[in-house]
This record gives sequence, C-alpha cells and structure tokens, in this order.
Amino acid sequence: IPLAVLTSFGGGIMVPVLLGLPAAPLINEALIPTMIIAWACVQYLHPVLALLQSPFGRAASNSGFEVFRYHVLAICSDLASRTLPPVSTGPLAGTLSCALVGPLLCGMIGGCGGAFMPLSNGLKALEGSTIPWRVQSSAVMSAWHHLLTHDAAVRASAAEYVPFLADPAMVKLCGILFFAGLPALQQLGLLPAGLLGPNPFVINAAKVKRA
Repeated sequence: IPLAVLTSFGGGIMVPVLLGLPAAPLINEALIPTMIIAWACVQYLHPVLALLQSPFGRAASNSGFEVFRYHVLAICSDLASRTLPPVSTGPLAGTLSCALVGPLLCGMIGGCGGAFMPLSNGLKALEGSTIPWRVQSSAVMSAWHHLLTHDAAVRASAAEYVPFLADPAMVKLCGILFFAGLPALQQLGLLPAGLLGPNPFVINAAKVKRA
C-alpha cells in the first residue's frame, strides 16, 4: 500500500514539497482511504481483477489513468503559478504575466512524478536509450497547459487562430484528449507505438524499446 500511494501520488507529493506547501495526501484525507479500498478490491475481489485484465477493462483503466494524470499535472502547474511571482529578471522580464520555469517544472513533475517513486528509484526512468512516454508527454503538456492557461498574451495569440483556446476549460480538454487519445491511437496501430517514447500501456511499446 505505501508503494501504491507513492507511485500514484508522486507528483502531488513532490510539487507541494518543492513549493513549501503540504503534500496532497495530507490535505485531501480521502486519497489514502480510497487507495486502500482500490488496492483491496484488486487484491481480494477476483472479478474486479478479471474485469481490469479484460480488453475493455484495460482500455478503461488506461484512459482513466491518463485523465487523472493530466488532472494532477494541471493542479500542480496551477499551484506553482499561484505560488511563484511573475518573471522579473532576465531577458523575459516584463514579457510574461506569470512565472515560467517553476510552473513548467512543477507541471511536468505532476504528470510523471510517480515514475520516480519510491525515492530509491532515483532517475531510473530516464536511464534507457529513450525517454518514456510519461516524461515526454508531461513536458509537452506542461508547456501547453501553463502558457495557454496562465499567460494572457500567449492565450490571446493562440485564440486568434483557434478561437476555442480562449477558454481554459477547452485547453484542459485538449490536454486530456492528447493524454488519453494518443496511446489509444497507438494501440490501434494508427500512430507509431514509439511516438514520444515507449508507453507500457501500449502493447507494442516493449517491441519499440528493444528495437
């Protein structure tokens, strides 16, 4: 159970610690009890495990994981944007209405922090020849979410070409569709399995990694 909590809420633990704030499992007391219930269902209720191992169950759980991953990424990025002051030094001073490096880093950690948990894993997730999907997609979507949600100038420029991007809710929806949709298209063979790195949820990912 402790390992499940660390890998599930790694980003929600590391980002608040970096910002000097309480970790997510300490603020939302429903998280750990919910995790314990889910763990018990998978361990002791065999029909639940059988459902999750079916093609439908795998598709549903993988998509749910990606939706939740973007949700955590967005929360961590938003938390950093509220906590850190706007850019005030360097070449970008005065050009952005928000902090830049901190929210980008925190958003990325929020989307893939569990890959580095427990801390004994260190940077093993990055030791392969190819950076995994979780890390690469988190870096891309952290920039997407932060700039289009928190910087008014970037959002206005994007909305000139794609009007619905003026709505932060649509920005989040596009991010969720990217996280959940791209692996699904890879699984169907409509996109290369190695796009943005190997993904363990895509059956062909292991073959890509060995190639």
